[in-house]
Amino acid sequence: RQGHIVCANRAYAELAGMDIKDVIGRLYWQVFPRREGPLANCSLTLSEKRGMAEEDLALETGKIYRCRFFTLRDRAGGYFASLHIMQDITERKSMETALQQERDFISAVMHTLGALVVVLDREGRIIQFNHACETVTGFSFAEIEGKPLWDALLLPEDPDASARRIKEGLHDACGVEVGVVINDSFGRAWRNGVAGVAVGVAGIPALVDLRGRPDREGRPLRVPQVAAAAELA
Repeated sequence: RQGHIVCANRAYAELAGMDIKDVIGRLYWQVFPRREGPLANCSLTLSEKRGMAEEDLALETGKIYRCRFFTLRDRAGGYFASLHIMQDITERKSMETALQQERDFISAVMHTLGALVVVLDREGRIIQFNHACETVTGFSFAEIEGKPLWDALLLPEDPDASARRIKEGLHDACGVEVGVVINDSFGRAWRNGVAGVAVGVAGIPALVDLRGRPDREGRPLRVPQVAAAAELA
């Protein structure tokens, strides 16, 4: 209970640079890791305030150990000993740090791009959604994180208003003037395949009215209104 070593394996003794017989009976913080007293979370198990605890210990050598502490009890339920397990996680921590730095870099690039970027997992759930997407769609990433793309980004209730918002968002993010077409698809009677159809537009005419213009023979057109946005869709 005071932190004296009653049993240790050879790996621990080798880590301390001592013979196994010289380890037994000594306070563990006088053996390894050498310090002025017990590790903070170890004290919780020695005092029986917690039955299990852990903490990461970084040494001056650059090594990092994950220390786990367990309170062992006898058959009557009384305190028997405190078990310490130390695992070298230096390489794992290094990989985690490198991976986090890579993720931070990718995230920084993603969020500074003017382009709309959505990242999906294998099931089509949204796991990344950059600032340009938030600006254009009006959704924050927190609102749609983990949702399937097709559930989160359905056709808008007012497609023309949404197209205008996208157009304005692209102008603010990229400084460009563009036409925007929100499209869906539909099937056609007696024909194979689906075709695009415009459901909302901004910055371009949805229809080009040719009525009153002459045809090839010079006769005035009475009916034609060309669905220009649908042709783009």
